[in-house]
Amino acid sequence: MSDERQRLLERIHADLDDDLARSVYADYLLQHETADVWHGELIRLQLDGTDPTRVAQILNERKVRVLGPLVRLFEVTWRRGFPERLRTRKWTEEHVPRVVNSHHLATIQAIEIAFMRARHLPELLEATRVTTRITELVIENLRPDQLTPLLEFAERFPRLRILGLALEPASLPANQRITLETLRAVFESRLGAQLERLQIGIPFGELDRWDVSTISSTSSGVQQLDLLEVEYSALVRHVTPFLRGDDGRLVASVDPVVAIAAELRAGPVYDLEDRIECWPREQLRALERRLVSEGLAPEAALVRDVIDSLG
Repeated sequence: MSDERQRLLERIHADLDDDLARSVYADYLLQHETADVWHGELIRLQLDGTDPTRVAQILNERKVRVLGPLVRLFEVTWRRGFPERLRTRKWTEEHVPRVVNSHHLATIQAIEIAFMRARHLPELLEATRVTTRITELVIENLRPDQLTPLLEFAERFPRLRILGLALEPASLPANQRITLETLRAVFESRLGAQLERLQIGIPFGELDRWDVSTISSTSSGVQQLDLLEVEYSALVRHVTPFLRGDDGRLVASVDPVVAIAAELRAGPVYDLEDRIECWPREQLRALERRLVSEGLAPEAALVRDVIDSLG
């Protein structure tokens, strides 16, 4: 790799929010790197938000070659031309060094962990090269006793804005589930002060037992709380988003754009087209913009298809 290319790449890694740095790097690849011209094209297409079909084609052709054996461990979502979101079915001592040491994953900002044993949480906390850059962390099977060290080491997650916890509660004994008291502890913690959104899984049918008004008057920075009602099949049946109002209290949102976006973040919505095909065009555009801003590009493309079908 040339010194100039390395310098441009390091500029991207130093500021993951800088789209200009990515654009300059794309121009360099398109002009100087014949073997990696595909990457320059991918960056340009994803930055411009154009031709999702071509984007999918490039990724299908190149992701295995780029990521190699990492494909076996991780499901990786590319955004703005680089890997941004990583999902793994489990998190073990094998996974941490792969994420920390791979230069291909140096732009990862969101991590979803389907299963992690308690003894592997310290390994995540120690991986500061990862924790200091991620903005979103989802641990589906996290229990209250694992939450304490996460809150105690909040300084290792300076950019964290979205946190998802215990999204499979029905598979846990009742005494190991996240409770309202646990949630209150998150809100009152240093980590809670910096979070913008919190997702909590609760057993399906128990929403009435969650009186979020008892925690909504705290000084937490959380602006949106999503309560995910989950069945024993780990299927999210319903998502109720609560938004912080002008009085500082969290109230259930009646905006369908917010609700659909929250559901899509929680998992696939199989009847999405049927549910939104009668929406006004402006509302559909608002949903598309929100999904794009949250990195849900495939779902946003589906909404765009619905808009286009309206003529």
